[in-house]
Amino acid sequence: MGFFQVPDDRKLFHSASQLQTWPVTPAGYRLFANGTGGEEKIGIGLNQEIELAIRLEALEVFSLLESSNLSTVVPGIVGSPLAKPVRIKLTAKSAGTAHVWAKDDSGKIIAGPITVVVGKFENHANMEVDLIAEVCQGSDSLKIHGLQRMLHNNDDNPFDQNGPSNKHAVFGNMACGIVAKFRGEEIFGFMGKVEYDHPYHEPIYGEITERKQVKYKPAKIVSLQTHIGAMLRDHKPVRVGVLDSPIGMKPVNGRLIAYFAGGHSVLIVGANAANTQFLYIDPWAAGSKMQYTGGIAGNKFSETSEFIGLFDTEDDPDRRLKATDPNKNIIRQSITTEGTFNRAADNYLEVEAGPWML
Repeated sequence: MGFFQVPDDRKLFHSASQLQTWPVTPAGYRLFANGTGGEEKIGIGLNQEIELAIRLEALEVFSLLESSNLSTVVPGIVGSPLAKPVRIKLTAKSAGTAHVWAKDDSGKIIAGPITVVVGKFENHANMEVDLIAEVCQGSDSLKIHGLQRMLHNNDDNPFDQNGPSNKHAVFGNMACGIVAKFRGEEIFGFMGKVEYDHPYHEPIYGEITERKQVKYKPAKIVSLQTHIGAMLRDHKPVRVGVLDSPIGMKPVNGRLIAYFAGGHSVLIVGANAANTQFLYIDPWAAGSKMQYTGGIAGNKFSETSEFIGLFDTEDDPDRRLKATDPNKNIIRQSITTEGTFNRAADNYLEVEAGPWML
């Protein structure tokens, strides 16, 4: 039986990244909702049109496309129906669900059905801006497919630094910053630099023996919140350097450098109205865990994704520069989205560097 897929002449690739293409295998173009089998499904934003392809068995000949609900999804051919693969378009007309299949001239189904869910792609709960939702409400089937795989917790997604697509030519699978940078640019269309050498903590001298040695001025945290929120509202993701295990790190000229052991990089893609909570993508599988609550009705994400989390802005008394200062002094991983990075192990994530020298 043939099947529908994202066109395999599309790929995520940047020659400067030294990463593999994504998808790296033919199976990566398949539209499985979960894993590598079962239902094939895609969500499309209202009034959008996306392109897919149909791969047929060697002796099958395509004749026509059908939709179970033409008021919701109208299918059409792009180019020649004799092409291999056959290129098609799906136009989202109204909210609802349709099944689309291909037939030969005898009326036999030769590909599909694929489930197509149409509606408004809602933001994750409490996020005033959500770049994941912006992309998934668009018309780029490869980007939608990549993000849906990540939200369904499929390991074969663009952001898994341990996946085969993200094995770096020099650093192997320890390339979190590179994955966040180039996959973020390929998916979201922009990527700023990270000023790793100008972290936001106060100067520290000597090897770190306790995490509470790393302190931040509340005013700098407020400025950082404002800058992150402004960039996100300009539809640009924010790549940040974070600390996960700073104990044992040795400052360089008073600075902890997040691309050394003890640090990590993630990509902030959402913010609440007050800029006190931020949604991020974590390339380290299972380091952060959360169910994404946005999406299209009928095509929500029931799984806990091991590639996303939340940062909260908090007041940590141990991090105060002045014991009597109750203002918020740290942006760190929410206790609700902990995975292998967590407070019990004292290796939770905290933001310490970003695109600005503050």
